[in-house]
Amino acid sequence: MLRFVIVFSALSTFFSLHCEASDTAEYHYYRESKVLQLKSNEIAIWGEAVDSGRELPIEGWRICDMSITTNAEAEREIANALERGASFASPVFQGQLGGYVIVTPTILVRFIGTVEAAQDVIERFPELSISSTNFGGSALGFKLHCSEPSGYSVLDLANRLALTPGVLYAEPNFIISGQGASLPTDFGFPSLWGLHNTGAAGGLEDFDMDAPEAWDLTLGDPGVRVALLDTGVQLDHPDFAGLPGVDFTSDGPGDGSPVNLCDNHGTPMAGCISATINNEVGIVGIAPLCTTVSLRTFISLSSCDTSWDSESSWTVDALTWAHDQGIEISNNSNTYGPIASAAIDEAYLETHLGGMTHFAAAGNQGMEVVSYPASLPSVHAVTATRRYGTFWGGSNTGPEISLSAPGEQIYSLDRTGGAGFAPGGYVDLFGTSLSSAYCAGVAALVLSADPTLSPANLGAILESSATDLGAIGWDESFGFGMVNAHAALTHPRFIRGDADANGAVDALTDAVCILSYLFIPGAPSPQCRAGADVDADGVIGLGDPVYLLSFQFVNGLKPTEPYPNCGSVPPHALGCDSSGALCP
Repeated sequence: MLRFVIVFSALSTFFSLHCEASDTAEYHYYRESKVLQLKSNEIAIWGEAVDSGRELPIEGWRICDMSITTNAEAEREIANALERGASFASPVFQGQLGGYVIVTPTILVRFIGTVEAAQDVIERFPELSISSTNFGGSALGFKLHCSEPSGYSVLDLANRLALTPGVLYAEPNFIISGQGASLPTDFGFPSLWGLHNTGAAGGLEDFDMDAPEAWDLTLGDPGVRVALLDTGVQLDHPDFAGLPGVDFTSDGPGDGSPVNLCDNHGTPMAGCISATINNEVGIVGIAPLCTTVSLRTFISLSSCDTSWDSESSWTVDALTWAHDQGIEISNNSNTYGPIASAAIDEAYLETHLGGMTHFAAAGNQGMEVVSYPASLPSVHAVTATRRYGTFWGGSNTGPEISLSAPGEQIYSLDRTGGAGFAPGGYVDLFGTSLSSAYCAGVAALVLSADPTLSPANLGAILESSATDLGAIGWDESFGFGMVNAHAALTHPRFIRGDADANGAVDALTDAVCILSYLFIPGAPSPQCRAGADVDADGVIGLGDPVYLLSFQFVNGLKPTEPYPNCGSVPPHALGCDSSGALCP
């Protein structure tokens, strides 16, 4: 009976591997199944008789171009290669950043128990022999050679071995391609401590946003756009590739370029977000392949001290236009003085509900009052940090602070020619303006990796993955901490309703979490807003715990379950929007 179970299990693995998913396979990470995506049009071959294909630096290995898109086609070409004299042939699977993963005839295994028991297990697999012992410095670690000449057979054997009692792990000795953390060729990159802090100039080594590590995952998507509300951006700067935008001031119409000699503030902000990478000049933005769209909303004054004039309607028009264009993120590195505008409030709220995530500078007066519009609940207010791992004292602080980011001595783009803050096209600047732009850029990177994120979830990811600074948890100076691009990209995604991010939806604990977030600023942990937008209306409010409790105790449903009659649910109810387009 045991023999039948083992044979049946092996056959199940084989058919799962080759039949159910025509272009995927699997291997076991410990006992957890991991998917391998077939790399089209390539197989890998090994052997002295092989002289075709692209030679790899690992002796005897080559990659050959073949017309394949499925496992069945790859197996056919593997058989042909073996007939032509190859000693071993393997499918090629997708690696990171266009690289590859190749199965070799060696299996790495680590047993639990005794060496004798380990050898007993190995003897059950006649295709395997011991090629070396004490692998990884352990008497229970082995390298096993597989006599089968196909990478698919090695995968099958490794998977069977991985699920055998007494085995801690078993996996093929993969050939993998990769690269070091991406360090750009831009000559000014060593000065960008906020992206990669090496400890220069007395800085705290590795106190940064982990940009190179993030760029190993994504450089951004040009389709993800950041609307920059400012004094215009020099669109023909040699280190910038943003799209033409719109001039909403009385100087318009225009394409979002600076108009007067003092329209200098916007260009450095654009540099922080998406300055060009690897062009061997200047700097690089945190989201270099994302797109910054310049919306000129302010007219700089002749004092050239970054002061400006504007009208409330220009901000409203800029936000409305950005939303209508499908732009997902906005940044406003400006403070509007001692004024609040109901029209601007409404524009920020409505565009946020419509899918935009907003960032704004907390202000540079060193006051315990967050400047407007950063103070709005629909906007992420951002303070500044120093290269030494400390708070930049010029930042405004307060209960509205969401995040912090590098903001002292930030090297960025400057207007070229006779304009700009300094000659040469680049400048060092200080302030929460730069911090806010960096946060918007990190948001663009995360949205590039997962374009399905709502503003509530995108914001929660940035806050939950931030590097905690100052007092433990949230505080009025750093918010939830300094934004970290790599941590945000690798942060777990949230389940709607799972406000405390513990992996389960529990009406009582999650409702308490939401209520504490709403009414006790600073008390809840960063995770206490993770999946808190239960009713999917784009904001976290009293309606969310009400939904949790009513669905749990009145309708008997959890927030992650489909509602039985989607059309009868109010707008933005669980699983629906006002049109019903999101119905399960």
